[in-house]
Amino acid sequence: MNFAQVKIAGTIDKDPYTGENNGTVDYISFPVRDESGQLLVTAHDGVSKSIASSDRPPRKGDRIEASGSLNVSANGKIKLRVQSVNQMKYFPEDNKP
Repeated sequence: MNFAQVKIAGTIDKDPYTGENNGTVDYISFPVRDESGQLLVTAHDGVSKSIASSDRPPRKGDRIEASGSLNVSANGKIKLRVQSVNQMKYFPEDNKP
């Protein structure tokens, strides 16, 4: 089930997981923590390829601002799906804004 657009700001809790299909990145995910808890941020297809191939992909400890659609799976897991690279800004841990 998909819901309205939401925006979060927090810190990436773990290095991103990148899923591949036949050697091509088709999925990336990472947990983001703020004062209210943790939310899994995901990107698919072209968005995940752009993130993974950037000069400096996001890493654990980076601050991030992301917006996208909230998704609740059949088993109740909640995710934020980023649908464009323009919906995500991150700041390396060693270069905080």
